Amino acid sequence: MNAKEFKRLPPWLATLVVVAAVGAVGLFRFDMTVSVDFRIAPVIDVQPVAGRSWDRLVTLELDGHEALLRTTDRMIQLDQGDFACVKEVHRLIRQRKRYALAPSIYCRKKLANQSALAADG
Repeated sequence: MNAKEFKRLPPWLATLVVVAAVGAVGLFRFDMTVSVDFRIAPVIDVQPVAGRSWDRLVTLELDGHEALLRTTDRMIQLDQGDFACVKEVHRLIRQRKRYALAPSIYCRKKLANQSALAADG
């Protein structure tokens, strides 16, 4: 086979291959969020992080075990015994769930129901 017989890909197909390759690398690198759920969890303990003015380590009870989450958000004010709003992120490739503290505005109905149940019982 000489250089004249060698046929290149058409430009549109080469572009399609490059875009697909970049998309695949991006999907594996950053992963795609499938769903985001907000739920409430009881706060077991809140500890400030040494040397950081707004960082706090919050210990929560999630699914029967303790989870330790770090927050730097000044708007999230939590005390021991409160209920925290937790964001649960499900990803496409990585099957484990990721948790983060969220502002209480995302769980306001659930928090109101929990407060009403605590006041009744």
